[in-house]
Amino acid sequence: MFNRKPLGLSARLALGFGLVVALCALASAIGVWQLRDQAARLELLAHNRLEKIEQLAELKANFAEGGRATRDFLFDPDGPSRQAELEAIKGLRTRNDALVQQLDQSMRLPRSRELLQALTEARKAYGGDSARIVELAAGSRVVEARFLLYGDFRRSQKALFEAVDALSQYQQSLAVQTATEGQSRAADRKSTRLNSSHVALSRMPSS
Repeated sequence: MFNRKPLGLSARLALGFGLVVALCALASAIGVWQLRDQAARLELLAHNRLEKIEQLAELKANFAEGGRATRDFLFDPDGPSRQAELEAIKGLRTRNDALVQQLDQSMRLPRSRELLQALTEARKAYGGDSARIVELAAGSRVVEARFLLYGDFRRSQKALFEAVDALSQYQQSLAVQTATEGQSRAADRKSTRLNSSHVALSRMPSS
């Protein structure tokens, strides 16, 4: 059998530094992949989860403003003022149509779709009650309009707000989940870098 000649100091140093370089390259490659993953999660959080929450907040504010305009139309008999309230209601309805369409196009999870459907149905009932109040008030059937305002309209508005809140809370829980997963992955990346450094140092040849 042949006796293996021990490696000289320079050879051991070259081998050790080569190993360090290889481990650093591997750690860098892993870091690049992890940074891309983190960037994707930040994109999801900023332009998906949080954007939906903002859209829902605007929807709720618009619904409240629409309710105020409906009440003002009923209690203000002045022609120009009523016309202004009608224009406000129409403008809010148009904007809400656009917001709901955006939500419909961006929501993919089954639970999100279910809650959005509930919101859509509640909005239909609320819009129908609002239109009926305006119709009655315009026809000088004020007593009937007031009964509707303090009865079905108030209940449909409450149901609509609850539907918006339910969907918004679900989106908030998804945002928290995305942020938490991002923090966990960041901690894993730090641990991976530290482990790589320890391994590299442990493989360094001793003199």
